[in-house]
Amino acid sequence: MSFGEKLFKLRKEKGLSQETLAEQLGTTRQAISKWENNQGFPETEKLLLLSNIFEVSTDFLLKDEKTIRDSEERGYYVSKEMATGFIANQKKLCCCIGVGAMFIVLAGIPYTMFHDNTVWRYLGMAVCFVLGIISFVIGMFSERQEYNILTQEPLLFDYEYMKELTSEYNSKRKNM
Repeated sequence: MSFGEKLFKLRKEKGLSQETLAEQLGTTRQAISKWENNQGFPETEKLLLLSNIFEVSTDFLLKDEKTIRDSEERGYYVSKEMATGFIANQKKLCCCIGVGAMFIVLAGIPYTMFHDNTVWRYLGMAVCFVLGIISFVIGMFSERQEYNILTQEPLLFDYEYMKELTSEYNSKRKNM
């Protein structure tokens, strides 16, 4: 896949027009069109901005892919940084849900500990339930919307990053 094809695909995935992208880069729509048609390449400064906007490496943008996959393949390109961010976000979400469930389960402890004094019994239960609900709410609102597309579309990775993920998965699987 050439630079122009990658730029076109990434721009479409982000839902940007040529004009909007040109404004973000401080260039013209015609320049974006030339780049997408492989009639030229951006300056280094613009290339770095493109890399930041699309959250991909400059290496990915510049190197022609010599893999089995071709431009007919459908999916959403995921950079290493985006994948790492998604995993960190999911860990935070799972942690919040786990802590919330723990507090709700622990609400039974004050109920069994305080038989005679009903004020402490119900106050302890209420505190545990409230902390559990707060943890659930924090988890729900900590989920970042930018990662929603990763659960809806087929994902495409760089060949090297895919090899790295596969080897990491296999090593964790061996340790189980």
